[in-house]
Amino acid sequence: MTIETIIFILLNSIVSFGLSLLFYKNYLKDKSKWLLIGLRFLSFFIIITLLFDFSTELTQVSTEKPKLYISVDDSESMNYLGDSTEVTQLVKTLEDHPELNEVFDVNLLKFGNDVEVLDSLSFNQNYTNLSSLFNFYINLKDKNAHFITITDANQNFGQSIDYSLTESLKVRNYGIIVGDTTQVDDINLSRTNQNAYAFLDNNFPVEVFVENNSNSEVTTKLKLQKDNQLVAQKNIELSPNATGQFKFEVKAAQLGKQVYQVAVDAVKNEKNTANNKRSFGIEIIDNRYNILLISDIIHPDIGALKSSISASNQYQFALKKSQEVSDLSNYNLIIAYQPTQVFKPLLSQIIDAKQSLFIVGGTSTDYNMLTDIDFGFSKRTSSLIEDIQAETSNSFSYYETVNLPFQDFPPLKNQLSRVKLTDNFQTLLDQKVNGFKDGNPLWITKNVNNHKLSVLFGENIWMWRSKTYQLLGNFNMFDRFLDQHIQFLSNKKRRERLTVNVKNFYNRGEAGKISAKFYDANYNFKSDAKLNLSITNLKTNAIETISMARDANQFSSSISSLPTGNYSYKISAEAFSKTGDFSIIDFNRELQDQQANFEFLATGLLKENIFLQNNSKDLINSILSKNPKAIQKSFVKKLGFIEIKYILGLLILTLGIEWMLRKYKGLN
Repeated sequence: MTIETIIFILLNSIVSFGLSLLFYKNYLKDKSKWLLIGLRFLSFFIIITLLFDFSTELTQVSTEKPKLYISVDDSESMNYLGDSTEVTQLVKTLEDHPELNEVFDVNLLKFGNDVEVLDSLSFNQNYTNLSSLFNFYINLKDKNAHFITITDANQNFGQSIDYSLTESLKVRNYGIIVGDTTQVDDINLSRTNQNAYAFLDNNFPVEVFVENNSNSEVTTKLKLQKDNQLVAQKNIELSPNATGQFKFEVKAAQLGKQVYQVAVDAVKNEKNTANNKRSFGIEIIDNRYNILLISDIIHPDIGALKSSISASNQYQFALKKSQEVSDLSNYNLIIAYQPTQVFKPLLSQIIDAKQSLFIVGGTSTDYNMLTDIDFGFSKRTSSLIEDIQAETSNSFSYYETVNLPFQDFPPLKNQLSRVKLTDNFQTLLDQKVNGFKDGNPLWITKNVNNHKLSVLFGENIWMWRSKTYQLLGNFNMFDRFLDQHIQFLSNKKRRERLTVNVKNFYNRGEAGKISAKFYDANYNFKSDAKLNLSITNLKTNAIETISMARDANQFSSSISSLPTGNYSYKISAEAFSKTGDFSIIDFNRELQDQQANFEFLATGLLKENIFLQNNSKDLINSILSKNPKAIQKSFVKKLGFIEIKYILGLLILTLGIEWMLRKYKGLN
């Protein structure tokens, strides 16, 4: 108690006693009233005390040990390259070490792709992500903590660790390498490159990368198999510690999703053969765009269009006369070449079905009929013929066009009359007559509600294709120019309220997911929608139904826990649903390495701070030799003179007793 507090108590007592005597001055001679004086004294004393804030500060000091985080790699490769029992025993030894516990507050962690508190070790995680662990160390922002990382250092997911840790953190970071660091002879089929899709009856390429992790030249066989049947094989040679790139050309002979396996024969003394094979999937499709050209006349343009369109395997081309056409529903694009009056029923049918249409006009075209149908332009039939040259329009924006040398091309021919546009067309090519633009378009295109129309006002396009060959030695540039336009017209995407993003093939255990988006009637993303995903194992018919979680501007569900096999799925949202299938391919990233990667860990830690598994004693001595000190922390606690709740209670009690005694004695 301070001197100020003692003085206050004395002064408060004198003032309170004086006020009490003053209040009961008429009853001083009556000794029975002194109890009332005493109660009033207490009341005044309490009230005066409440008017002042009397408190004292108490400084408390605590000692805090520095933290030691022991992080264990819980991935499958730890069990594959090392002894999981020995690793578990090592963790137990470090956790219970008396000197470490005397100096440190020991905390256990485990990591695979993410960092977790260690409750038990299973060594079954499919990824090793050291960068996520190092980021955890950084985010702790503990300048006194020390760290031990137990790992084989074979990272297969995440960012580089080269510059993750500061020098201050590196000094306090230690690594224990699990597994043999000695290089052994090994052939690793590291990667395959292939397209996700291929067209039926086409050849598709498969690139294979093979690593020779040995100090000698290797000769072996590389095989491509499907359903355990040999498709192709190569004899390959690899230089010491080099990677070879090899290519197969495979014919897409069967529709649907196909799974292939690439394998390389093991070399002498090779221990790890799990990385000698790799599976991949590809979907063989036959959804080539069906193109129909309708013409009642014979013209070189038809042969040029057919040759140019057929140059791409993406299209299935058909040629018919107008009277031969009955059903147009199977075609992605109809080309009406120089239509006349007999085309009118077909053109009306195309408009009603909102199919894509490409009209090629010329000297035999009935422009009056086209104007009457009202395609959004008007041009009248004329007996006068004019030569027309082309120039690329700068206003065309549907796609990036190939730059053809139109200034060197021969002119097209068409009827002499003006073109008036009554709809919102884009001009692909402008028209030039006698070297000057006359204000008429030569080639126009529009896309209204996914109904696409293109009109070329001129014949003899075959001359353009021939001139391309004369100038460049091939038809490629012209064919590419026309292919861009045909693809734009043929590709008709519908806007859907429920869209799904699912890959055909996933590697087992990878961080794969199925995602979907759902839109309201106005095609705004509906963030509060409830999407359900049902996954069926096609072998066991087991069904799992889960609610898809909101993930930014989509909904998603992880499928990383699914075993190898074929699955179907159904995603439902309100009255809408989408179905499909996918496959999980047998592949394990954790079994691709044949040795512990000391060099990789050394890019993130100091080499002198990395120890082998059987040198854990040296690691402990190294940590303790740094003499880590406990931290003393002090904090000041403000203590009140008397807790206010007790003061108020006492005040109420004294005033109450005084009031009852006054009533008892008949005092006012």
